[in-house]
Amino acid sequence: MRLTRLLLAFAFLAAPLATLIILEEIVRDGAAKGVPPYAVAKATAIAADRRVRLRAAYQAGVRFALGTDATSDIHGRNGEEFAYMVDILGATPMDAITIGTLHGARLLGMERDLGTVTAGKFADLVAVAGNPLDDITRLRRPAFVMQAGAVVVAPASCADCAPRLE
Repeated sequence: MRLTRLLLAFAFLAAPLATLIILEEIVRDGAAKGVPPYAVAKATAIAADRRVRLRAAYQAGVRFALGTDATSDIHGRNGEEFAYMVDILGATPMDAITIGTLHGARLLGMERDLGTVTAGKFADLVAVAGNPLDDITRLRRPAFVMQAGAVVVAPASCADCAPRLE
């Protein structure tokens, strides 16, 4: 509990960058992917306790931000982190999205330009088919991506997944 209070006191100076996928994947697929046996054994040994501690920290109010120190084939799979945030941290889908957007912007001191859909901020947007609040795994499959106001990924016809600002 003392560590949790200490982390809260430092707010974002001690904000964990969530790279939740890596340990989960080592436990699940490490041997098949050629991860050394000692690393798979260590990951397996700490996995349950790690989940308990991460959830306790999150529930105590420690703010997390989505980030990565990913290796191997994890790059480009950041959308998978949101489901792990819900599962491991106990975050709601909206809280997971906030961890992946606003919290990261605040951690970097960039909240003036990033982190929310607000007039005057950079237009970095991801859209998915359907509502990610109903199914957070939808964020694994972006249908539309806009970076700095320019569309970089869009299907030929996607009336149901184009971003709508209401």
